[in-house]
Amino acid sequence: MNENQQIVEKKQKRRYELLLELWKASEESEDKWISFMEIAKSKCFNEKEANDIYYYFNNEGFFRYKTLHYFKVVLSHRAIVEVENSLSNPEQSTEHFPSTVIQNFHASVGSVQTGNNNIANVNQNIGQNFSEILEQLAILRSQFQLLPNEEREEAIEVIDAITVEVQSESPSKGKIKSFLLTTKDFAVKTGTELAASTLAKLLESQIGIKG
Repeated sequence: MNENQQIVEKKQKRRYELLLELWKASEESEDKWISFMEIAKSKCFNEKEANDIYYYFNNEGFFRYKTLHYFKVVLSHRAIVEVENSLSNPEQSTEHFPSTVIQNFHASVGSVQTGNNNIANVNQNIGQNFSEILEQLAILRSQFQLLPNEEREEAIEVIDAITVEVQSESPSKGKIKSFLLTTKDFAVKTGTELAASTLAKLLESQIGIKG
């Protein structure tokens, strides 16, 4: 990799890192206002770098709404899809980020992916396509946003814990089973068919429970 390529990759990594933090702060919502600069500062982005990324995201349509004076933003559907696609299929590039950049930042949701060998090990240990599991977990996480405030946080913490375990180098199927069983009540309480059917698929593939 030449010097110019290294510069571009470094910028892409920093943009992706900050986009992930914005996505987490927004709780996957296209209606929640978040403070771009406060989040950037909390993650040690200096003012110039944060400004550069802000205007890059703005030009790419990542903000649904914004107030320039206070740098308050609401993420757009495009931005949320970009992140969810990167989490569901980390081995594939998204519109703005190559897979090599994406895989460096799975520590933000659990662990760093190290390439195809690691993905193969995960597939072998948990018995299902790695990207399919991440996609199903992302769906459940989104559905759990429908829960009341007092239950939403706990439910999402469980999903995040499963995501962490799934992405570890040696995932424990016992832990995954335990976490999945914990989510059954949450899935029922969402009242959506999507949550119920997605959890059913995960339970069947990981535990052997049908229906």
